[in-house]
Amino acid sequence: MDKLAPFTAFGEEMTYKEWSNYSGIPKSVIRQRIKAGWTPERALTTPVKVNHQSKCWTCQKSYGDCNWSAYCIGLSDNPVVEGWDAEQKFKPQIDNEAHPDGGLVYHVNSCPEYIPDD
Repeated sequence: MDKLAPFTAFGEEMTYKEWSNYSGIPKSVIRQRIKAGWTPERALTTPVKVNHQSKCWTCQKSYGDCNWSAYCIGLSDNPVVEGWDAEQKFKPQIDNEAHPDGGLVYHVNSCPEYIPDD
């Protein structure tokens, strides 16, 4: 699914921005979830855990435009973004599904490449 193309959920077609406004979930989160194979309906109805939210969830570069997000989708061998403040964590499962990278995740507190998702 093209990250910029409108998509259909609940029988209605809207853009990522429109779905974000409708659901209250950042469009970068919706894109990441759909890229990970979630159904549009699940991507739009599963709440985001704001108190544990990494900066990546609300960054315009979260779809492969920085080292970490490119690493997450298999476009880079280096997950580290120079100058970021991030905690490496191990999370073997995401929402009861095996983590695609065996559990390597980062919680990003700050990043020099961060651009807020509009």
